[in-house]
Amino acid sequence: MEENYKLAKWLDNQIPDREMQDLEGFDTYQKIKKISQDLAAPNLNEEKTFQQIEFRNIQQKSNFKVFYKFAAALALLVGVASFSLFFAAKEVVTLSQTQKIELPDQSKIQLAANSQLQYNALTWWFNRDVSLNGKAYFEVEKGSTFNVETPLGLVQVLGTKFEVDATENQFSVRCFEGKVKVITNQHQEILEANESVFISNKNELKKEFIPYNQPFWTDAHVQLNAAELKKVVKLLEKHFNIEIDISTISKEKQFSGKLSTQDLKENFEIISSTYQFKIEQVNKNKYIFVEDEEN
Repeated sequence: MEENYKLAKWLDNQIPDREMQDLEGFDTYQKIKKISQDLAAPNLNEEKTFQQIEFRNIQQKSNFKVFYKFAAALALLVGVASFSLFFAAKEVVTLSQTQKIELPDQSKIQLAANSQLQYNALTWWFNRDVSLNGKAYFEVEKGSTFNVETPLGLVQVLGTKFEVDATENQFSVRCFEGKVKVITNQHQEILEANESVFISNKNELKKEFIPYNQPFWTDAHVQLNAAELKKVVKLLEKHFNIEIDISTISKEKQFSGKLSTQDLKENFEIISSTYQFKIEQVNKNKYIFVEDEEN
């Protein structure tokens, strides 16, 4: 026990080597002592180490503050952008009446009853895109491509006047001025002034000439030029929700002039005086044109 105690004090440098030289295995103990001293932990400068730790803590806190400020600024920027985009998104829904809309570039839209239109005022100068479900008449200012997206197809123009009537079941476009490009999954048509195209939900396409200068529903009167009588009749039937029988009219006739979009009686008086027709009412919603035999 005493020997072990003495050995421990020697390893701790409390006893000089000369007092241990007679100890059995001293040479081995010396090697062990040397190795243990080589493995000993370096002297610790407590004050310097504390300063280094404190500096790292301050640096980490500073970096965190910078990151937090950056993250907060980024979140604010995203929030403002989202807020702006949300409130810049415009949606117009009509019920029983039409509504006039002026776009940021002064292009004009007349939205028919029971229709829906969407566009974004903030991004308008980069993308002149509107989404339409229903019917609308467009007067587009010249500029970048103007797109009308509908459930069945896309209409592209630069500057022109045209009408789009689009639902999930049918898609028609009428061009009154300039040129219009109509695109669907199976068709691509370019319309010029006074041309129209009708595409059903079965992708059946029908192209026609239109003899009038604007849609019937957009103004009090519409100008027609060399319009076939049967097309005039179809316009009146559709617009006033009536039926007109012209089976007794023997000759092809054309009409040039203005018709009312609000007064059916006025239209009958104009047509009657132009062609010398007699117009008889069969029932509440049906009329017949009778050609005067003397003419």
